Amino acid sequence: QNGVLAACRAQRYTLMLAPVDRSRADHADALVALARHQHIDGLLLIPPLTDDVPLLRRLDAEGIALACVSPRRQRDWPGVRLEERRAARELVGELVRLGHRRIAHVRGLPGHGATQWRLAGYRDALAAAGIAYDPRLVVPGRFEFTSGVEAAERLLGQRPRPSAVFAANDEMAAGVLRSASLRGLAVPRDLSVCGFDDTLVAQQVSPALATVQQPLQQMGRRALELLLSRVRAPQP
Repeated sequence: QNGVLAACRAQRYTLMLAPVDRSRADHADALVALARHQHIDGLLLIPPLTDDVPLLRRLDAEGIALACVSPRRQRDWPGVRLEERRAARELVGELVRLGHRRIAHVRGLPGHGATQWRLAGYRDALAAAGIAYDPRLVVPGRFEFTSGVEAAERLLGQRPRPSAVFAANDEMAAGVLRSASLRGLAVPRDLSVCGFDDTLVAQQVSPALATVQQPLQQMGRRALELLLSRVRAPQP
């Protein structure tokens, strides 16, 4: 948000934040109406809206300029994203280099681009190390703290227990830390825990999380620049 706001101010545009409830069947209609009634020049979308292909197509058909942060289908709409699959592969590869062989993964929400990329990177790292993929070590999460706790309860109750857990974001990794602490496990002596995104929570927990930094301010600023270039010259 800060990167987008700074870029808007530099270009003499005003930023308006508009939450969208995707559980509503008419969320696309509501967003189109907002753009029309407020005379908005363009829309900058963030996940999970960037995974909503019918919404993106609708906005495109309406002639509304848009750009995305972390779009799942980057070739279809302008946007900016981290190479999350490669980043996850490198992170899990580091766990392998530290001697871990039984590495678990807490997935994010199904259908989310980040969920797919980070799981793929996890599997890539295992394959590169000659470690067989074990579906029992991959459990679902929802990108929030409570789901990390729930996932850890399933994983840490296994025998043998995983020696490392890679959670698809920092909030879930914090939940894993909480569960491990309640079980009397010391991190990193008994269990290594990694997250993704490098949000504030990664530094607020103890011990601090190993994580992947997403340069969100730079990504937001660059996505806004792409959006404004489309507003000023609609033809790509």
